[in-house]
Amino acid sequence: MVGLDSYKRQAILVFDISEIESTKKPILIAKQLSDFNIMTIKFSPVNTEQLVSCGKENIRFWRVKNQHLPGSPVILNHHARNTIFTVLDFEYHFDDPNPLRQTTEIRRVYVGSQNGLLFQINYETRELE
Repeated sequence: MVGLDSYKRQAILVFDISEIESTKKPILIAKQLSDFNIMTIKFSPVNTEQLVSCGKENIRFWRVKNQHLPGSPVILNHHARNTIFTVLDFEYHFDDPNPLRQTTEIRRVYVGSQNGLLFQINYETRELE
């Protein structure tokens, strides 16, 4: 969940909802405040401890660690200036065509901007390609 706190900072909250039927409430796993705008945030499809977000002038990678979400930015240089990143998705690579033996691996994250540009980021190095 992403929203604003009382000081108008972005707050990211990660809940475990797997036991919600028995406990009747979600369990807070991690909480992080951010000064960076977040328009979209997604969990990595292959690692539930990692998230990627995008927003006004920023793209960030996050990971759940000790009830916090430390984040690291993608260095965008001049591409960040006045750019609002609105949407992101992951590229997969399948090592084996047999569905029973497929291992998914993320190669890139694609991030779209409000003005129609598409940015390609290497998932491993977190560098703009």
